Amino acid sequence: MPSAKRLFLIGAPKCATSSLAEWLGRHSCIKLSRHKEPGFFRTGERRWIPDANFPDQYRTQAPQTYMSDPTAYENLFGDADADIWRLDASTDYFSDLGSAARITKVAREDDVRIICVIRDPIERLFSEYKHTIRDGIEPLSFRDSIVAEPERMAEGYQPLFFHIDRSRYFKHLKRWLHYFGDDLLVLSINELEDPQKLMGKIAEFVGIAHESLGEIGEENRSDRDLRCQSKGALKHTKALAKWLLETARLRDRSAQMPKLSDKDGDFVFELLRDDIQACLDDPRIPTSDWPKLYCRTNNRDK
Repeated sequence: MPSAKRLFLIGAPKCATSSLAEWLGRHSCIKLSRHKEPGFFRTGERRWIPDANFPDQYRTQAPQTYMSDPTAYENLFGDADADIWRLDASTDYFSDLGSAARITKVAREDDVRIICVIRDPIERLFSEYKHTIRDGIEPLSFRDSIVAEPERMAEGYQPLFFHIDRSRYFKHLKRWLHYFGDDLLVLSINELEDPQKLMGKIAEFVGIAHESLGEIGEENRSDRDLRCQSKGALKHTKALAKWLLETARLRDRSAQMPKLSDKDGDFVFELLRDDIQACLDDPRIPTSDWPKLYCRTNNRDK
């Protein structure tokens, strides 16, 4: 008998995994880890981020603390018993070359299911680039960041800067499919728009009851944190004013985010062309929300 039930939401990054993890955590048979992305099964020890103020230097910084102690990892799921699925939603697992193999070792004793969510790969990578701009850790333009990616990967930058690589879905999914086969469920981000239908699909895949979990939140973590802070702030005028200013600042910053030009879109498309075509050719990978990419892939050489 399996000693534990483990559900992994491996990414892809910037595909609403935070919202999906929180939503799944409402199920009576699923326990979301206290830290959404523990990264316990990641490989590699150091994570480097370029300092936007000093682009020629490097500084070590861990945006999320990845734990290596098995006891600490298990404690993230509290008192979940053997009938509860422990949900680990670490998006770095998706492109990490060693995570699938490490999780496979656990699957020898435990019951394991893997869920992955994908979206238009170019939209995904540009969203990730904007994330680095928002956090003030990217000194380069979008085009320059893409050109610099191979060197950054070789130098040990953290995966948040691997925009092209983490949008090569087929490259990474074929590894996960090799290890887990039918125990891997690949979803399109569009499926999150129909929670009831999605619940039925996941319930059948995992082997749990179909429960009504409400709507799937669309806000990101920072928006959600501000909302929680506002509940107490409403009682205090100064705190409320501060919260409103911070909300306005975030909205203004969002409005100032760079836009993806057609020229840059074509540039990254060519880098992803073969991987995109491989995804389109594989019925296990949902690509129905990629109509523009499909047309470009099939008509580019005509």
